[in-house]
Amino acid sequence: MSWQWFVVLGCLAGSGLVTSGGCRNRDGVSFFGIALQLAAGLTFLKTSWYPVRG
Repeated sequence: MSWQWFVVLGCLAGSGLVTSGGCRNRDGVSFFGIALQLAAGLTFLKTSWYPVRG
């Protein structure tokens, strides 16, 4: 799987976990969703942002 798909799926899955964790008052699920979104965002910045690679 390429990094672009990881970023898209990571953000979508993370937002779903944050939403479901918030609806059911489960802090662990929401935390994992935020961590998944953060990992996807850092992957995006690491692989596509030119000043970081330059």
